[in-house]
Amino acid sequence: MVHVISRASYFGALVLASFAIQVTRTRSFFVGITSGFYEADNVHLIFVGDSLTRYQFLALAYRALGVGIQTPDYMVSERMFNDWHTFYVNTTTELRSCVCDCFRTSEALTIDDAFVTTRENRHCKRGGADLSYFQLFGDTFSMHGGQLPNETQYSSIASVFERDVWRYENVSDFFLNYARKLVPPPTAIVLNAGLWSHERILRELPAVLSAASVAGSRVFWKETSPRLSELQAAKAERPDVFTRDVPLLAQYHLLSRRLDIDETAYKLCRIGKCTYISFPKFIPIDLLAGDELGYWDDVHFSSGRVYDYWNDHVVAAIESALHRKIPNFR
Repeated sequence: MVHVISRASYFGALVLASFAIQVTRTRSFFVGITSGFYEADNVHLIFVGDSLTRYQFLALAYRALGVGIQTPDYMVSERMFNDWHTFYVNTTTELRSCVCDCFRTSEALTIDDAFVTTRENRHCKRGGADLSYFQLFGDTFSMHGGQLPNETQYSSIASVFERDVWRYENVSDFFLNYARKLVPPPTAIVLNAGLWSHERILRELPAVLSAASVAGSRVFWKETSPRLSELQAAKAERPDVFTRDVPLLAQYHLLSRRLDIDETAYKLCRIGKCTYISFPKFIPIDLLAGDELGYWDDVHFSSGRVYDYWNDHVVAAIESALHRKIPNFR
């Protein structure tokens, strides 16, 4: 069976990240974007990825937990805050029912020292529904934490490195030895390698997807969102096809690309190893009103509304893959 969510199927939607979901009852686990999670048991949505995934998680949590109906821009940019510690504290407080196993030093991250310079694992709960985010910086040694999988509610924010309870040097081990033991456990996982170097994950992607399927019964792969520089380069090469005074992100449909690891994931999804979700071709211009570019740097969207739109697309993809409706969430 081929599991591919096509661009045509989700006209105007946005990129996905890496997450997991468990639904064990027939009723829906979302009642609506303003009222948040339905009081259902054993629902766990997990994001695993880099900062592209982090901001999608924060936007989804903001609406799904009933904080507001539209994600404010400050929730999707750490640059709105004085430092990382302030960012962690304020975004966690804003989400109300969340904890953050987080710290980050001011040192630059490298593949050798991410274990001691940064950690960001977030957990939110409302009723019987859970949301989690686990930081993954491509091939860097970045998957580690301070809480056991059944004790994530005790997570806390620190200013400096604190003792690890778990750490893994590859993604497969994380899924096999940690994610599958989460309470409640995931039954669907969606992955993205992000924008960090990912040669190792690319080589091991079949094994990573298999490990994810052990931790969760359904595996998704999200196509990586475009960089601003990609759009600018395309416009410079073909200025005649780009429209002036229209945000570049709204013209993504003019860009034809699929990154190396996305291409590999796409092929694996076509033989049933996962469900592939394409980055949407058409972003509504009204989401980018007053924003010439649509980004606050080369890779992150500047508007919380764009992330909200992206998450609506995610929910639509989940509904299609699971063959069930999630009423009123979008």
